[in-house]
Amino acid sequence: MTIRTHYDNLHVSPEASDEEIRKAYRYLSKQYHPDLNPDADANRIMQLINQAYDVLSDPEKRAQHDRWIAEQKALQQAQQAAQSASYTSYQIVPYQTPSSASVQQKPLSKFHLFMITAVFAGLIISLLLGLYQIYDIYSKKTATDIAAQNTKAILAHQPEQRSTDTSAITSSDITSSGTYIRPFAAPNGNPWPKESGYIDGYPLGFGRTSYQLYVDNALNSSDVYAQLWQEGVDGPLRHFFIAERSYFVLTQLNPGDYTIRYQQLDAGETLVSENIRINAKNKNNILYLKRGETPQN
Repeated sequence: MTIRTHYDNLHVSPEASDEEIRKAYRYLSKQYHPDLNPDADANRIMQLINQAYDVLSDPEKRAQHDRWIAEQKALQQAQQAAQSASYTSYQIVPYQTPSSASVQQKPLSKFHLFMITAVFAGLIISLLLGLYQIYDIYSKKTATDIAAQNTKAILAHQPEQRSTDTSAITSSDITSSGTYIRPFAAPNGNPWPKESGYIDGYPLGFGRTSYQLYVDNALNSSDVYAQLWQEGVDGPLRHFFIAERSYFVLTQLNPGDYTIRYQQLDAGETLVSENIRINAKNKNNILYLKRGETPQN
C-alpha cells in the first residue's frame, strides 16, 4: 500500500528546502485556485495544497509528519515480514521403520530464525504504536480540558463587544494591565467565520466591475481581522477574516486606490498594507499580508 504524504500533494521531495516548498505552493495555488481554475475538482485540490503547505512550512509540524511517515513505513515492513512468515516450507522425509535409526531433527535455518525475529519485532512495534495512540488521545484530551479552563478565565475578563462597528481597526483588546487577549468575536459581537470569509453583520460595498483583489495570508502564521478601505471613501467598505496560511478574494471592486488595514489576532498588532491601485490595466491584483507592514496609528 502506497503512503500518500503532504510532500506528494505539494509535488516536492522530502528533502525540499523551505524556498522550494514556498515556490511549489505559489505555483500550485495559481494553477488550482477556484477563481482561476473552472475545474469542478479545483476547490478540493486547493484544500489539499493548503493543508500540505500548512504542515511543511512549519518546522515542528513537518518534523512530526516525517516521524509519521517513518512509522508507517516501519509498520508496512513488519506486516510484509509477518505475511512472508506465514508461508512455511515442508520437506518430504522417507518413512523409517522402528528398527531404523532415530530421526535427527535439523536445527532451524537462518531464514526461519530471521522470520521468527521479524514476526516478534512486528508484534513489539504494533504494541508500541498502540501505546502511543493511547498516550496521544490522553494528551489531546488533557490539552482540551486546559484550553477550556483558559477560555473561561479569559471570557471572565473579556470586555463587552459592540453590536455594530464600522470604525478603523484599533488595538482595543489590551487590558488595563497591558496584557493582550485575543478577541473571541468580531467588534460587532458576531463570531469569527470558521474559514476565511466576510464577517456577518457588516455592510458590504460591492462595485459594478469584475475587478478583484487576491489577499494572500500564506506567509503569515496568524489569523487576521481585515478591512478594505478605498481612498476618498469614509469608513471601511468590507470587513473580513482570513485564517493563517490561507487567502481570500475580494471581488466586484470599482477602479480606485485601496489599502488593507488588518489586525494580527494572535498578538494584537495592527498594520496597513501598501497602496493597491485597481483600474483597467490592473484588474486582478495580489496582496501578500505579513508582519512588518506599516503600523496603524
